[in-house]
Amino acid sequence: MSIAEKTSLLAEVGNRIKQRRKAIEISQAKLAELLNTSYQQIQKYESGANQLTLAKLLQFAQALSVDPSYFYEGLSLDELANATPTQGDVIARRGGTPLKILLVEDSPADALLFSKASEQFAQQIKLQCLSDTEQVMDYLNRQAQLAEQGVDLVILDLSLPKISGLQLLKTIKGNSQTAILPVLILTNSISRKEMLEAYRLGAAGFIQKSLHLHEYRHSVETVITYWSEVVALPTH
Repeated sequence: MSIAEKTSLLAEVGNRIKQRRKAIEISQAKLAELLNTSYQQIQKYESGANQLTLAKLLQFAQALSVDPSYFYEGLSLDELANATPTQGDVIARRGGTPLKILLVEDSPADALLFSKASEQFAQQIKLQCLSDTEQVMDYLNRQAQLAEQGVDLVILDLSLPKISGLQLLKTIKGNSQTAILPVLILTNSISRKEMLEAYRLGAAGFIQKSLHLHEYRHSVETVITYWSEVVALPTH
């Protein structure tokens, strides 16, 4: 199947998604919430810009209360199979692509320490540091709308002004625009109760601050290596 044929087929399926959504009078934002994604992704599915996995089609069918055949009735199933990949909606990090990290840290000294610790490693990163929690959510919401500039990983200090790190974690995970972002907790010390609560809220792990510079650098290097070279990150 040519690229033009695949594009046309995906556009047709996307249009059927759009027509059904409008028929039952739900917004793109509401559909995004039902599918645990962003409304920008819904826009791309409806326009045919995003490839649809068969699993994703089943999710759309459930959310829109239709039989899955609604989306491909009258279309060639062989063509549909060729146009819809079977792999999940994740991509492996390509070599040379910077790991985009948002560091949420209210201590300028600690922010500088993390920045210096990350500069020495071979892995390429793009680091943004913020300390104000309102700015953090504004920044993340903007980045969610810009796939090419989106954040890959959030590193969050628990001790923040205005609201706690746990409250900010809850906000990030409760927002459909930012819920998919992996969030690591950066802390000097933490109680077992706080640790369990952080994991319950969706934390991806913890980075222990250390008074010994070489230990801290090793922790930062391990984190950067893991998230830039080992795992597959969600698409934006």
